[in-house]
Amino acid sequence: MKNDNNKESINQRNINQENIKKLIDDKFAAVIVWDEKNDNVLTVQKASLVALMKFLKENSYDFLADITAVDYKDKFAVVYQLYQFLNSGHLTVRVELDHDKPQVESMCCLWDAANWLEREILDLMGVEFLNHPDPRRILLNDDFPGHPLRKDYVHEPSKYQGRRSIRK
Repeated sequence: MKNDNNKESINQRNINQENIKKLIDDKFAAVIVWDEKNDNVLTVQKASLVALMKFLKENSYDFLADITAVDYKDKFAVVYQLYQFLNSGHLTVRVELDHDKPQVESMCCLWDAANWLEREILDLMGVEFLNHPDPRRILLNDDFPGHPLRKDYVHEPSKYQGRRSIRK
């Protein structure tokens, strides 16, 4: 009696970095751009992010190690670090967002680890993750003004909730 799980694991063993790049190119060539300097970094169009990430998870990129955001003054980039344990593969997926209204779909539907990582980015950078199950601040108080890691954030020395914000 054959097991479907065994068939899946055999297919996953055949997916290495070279094979996955070809699979990604075959399916997403119109919506991705590979980095010229680093062959395991790609940028995907915002509208295709969820489809690409779902495809990667189904093809052995089963670990979301980190999510971060970068403020380039005129745009934001959200950067996902994915790993596959079976073949020790690593892939970096970037998506660029409008600076005036940075929004992207949440990856909580695929990886539970995305929950707190996305909340941290919301809190410190102001990037909104659509369909996030718990879109609250995680590090700063709810009434903290702004998002302190943004390049346009202006820190005004003042008392915050009765505490000094700058030590003397």
